[in-house]
Amino acid sequence: MNGTHGPNTAVIIPVKPIARAKSRLRPELGDVASSLALAMALDCATAALHCRSVDRVVVITDDPLVRHEMLARGAQVLPDHPADGIDAALAYAAERVSPRGLTVALQADLPCVRDADVERLICRSEAELTRNPSGVFVADAAGVGTTAVAIGSQASWRTHFGERSRARHRGAGLIELTDSSLNRMRVDVDTVADVTHARILGVGPATQALLGTVAVPIPRPS
Repeated sequence: MNGTHGPNTAVIIPVKPIARAKSRLRPELGDVASSLALAMALDCATAALHCRSVDRVVVITDDPLVRHEMLARGAQVLPDHPADGIDAALAYAAERVSPRGLTVALQADLPCVRDADVERLICRSEAELTRNPSGVFVADAAGVGTTAVAIGSQASWRTHFGERSRARHRGAGLIELTDSSLNRMRVDVDTVADVTHARILGVGPATQALLGTVAVPIPRPS
């Protein structure tokens, strides 16, 4: 990694304990949901680690297995602050790892993301931040949540993840990136239908290896 886009370009990825992750998948996938959560997080972190414009990848977690796997791949790991929520944990990490450069918060359940997608996000973010320094974000495929936020050194760190975060990020003055080239970054996984969509688009190696060993139910038509 060699930050071609300026000093201290960092990606921060929050990962909750995998035993509690992907609760909406558990009724249909059981314990596989935990393995899937870990695999997706590893693929997401690997994409950021392989991106030539990223200097540091920081994972926020209290899960010992996640910590071990992420450290083995070259990521930095910081402890979570569950009592304060994801936005407080991201703010704490952002202050510590990248006070002078672009900082990207990336959700951990984006199995389709590749290093080229992270590169495009960084390039588009820096172009937009020259016009609007408040920050930018990428909405999920459903148009309700948020999968990524990028904020430059000239703005205070602020994110609004959680329920209906797309509307809250827009309300806070962040600019939504709507480029179709970022569509792989919009695919977060919460349901079996999301798993099917992600497989069609193409998932990372860890997720692919896991899904090759388990039977995922075919989602029922809505």
